[in-house]
Amino acid sequence: MFSKLMAEEAYVSMFIGDSSRPGSLDGLRVLLHSLRRHDARRPFVLMTVEPLRGEAAAALQRAYPLRVVQVPELRSTDAACLTTLDARLGVGFTSFNVWNLTDYRKLVWLEADQLVLQPLDALWSSLDGPRDARVSRNVPAAAAAKTLLGPYSSCERGRKSSKFNTGVLLLRPSKKRYGYFVDALRGGKQANYTCRDGFQTLWNRLMRGRVRCVERSFNCIAQRDLLAPR
Repeated sequence: MFSKLMAEEAYVSMFIGDSSRPGSLDGLRVLLHSLRRHDARRPFVLMTVEPLRGEAAAALQRAYPLRVVQVPELRSTDAACLTTLDARLGVGFTSFNVWNLTDYRKLVWLEADQLVLQPLDALWSSLDGPRDARVSRNVPAAAAAKTLLGPYSSCERGRKSSKFNTGVLLLRPSKKRYGYFVDALRGGKQANYTCRDGFQTLWNRLMRGRVRCVERSFNCIAQRDLLAPR
């Protein structure tokens, strides 16, 4: 049972940059340290565009063994996207490769600036319950928290929002869904989308009706940080 769980479920994040630069992997190390305090069983997968190299990468692997998967860099070629896109966010589309990791039945995606403060068992099981007709008539392919401002914590109460935050996700990998994302990046059926918040607009557009809402506590930020001038 233990090996089957490890084979079917994993955490995944992404690193893009020069891993040999001093301090480049510090954020990832903090994420892994916080994660392993609460889940020492499920493996961790790191997507990279370039191979990890340098002493910092070797030290990270010794402390927190992980599977490194090299993936192609993905960028949008859609004209409407490019006119609204902050250049530094363009590489974020590479995260869509997570849908292609079909070696796993379920993945929890964590952006590398996260801290895991409690066990994530409730998140892992959030796609296993009965289908909620109020949210979607389709089988959900992912679970995420809404992007909300203010002291709102529930999927049912507070300010309504149709946008999900992609910093923390539970998802079922699918080559078919990966194909939808790649097609949209190349200007396919979902062409003419804006990218003011990077890849999240397109993600929400393609996943409309296929996301189950989870409590905001799975992906929150301190108000003093959210409202800070810088």
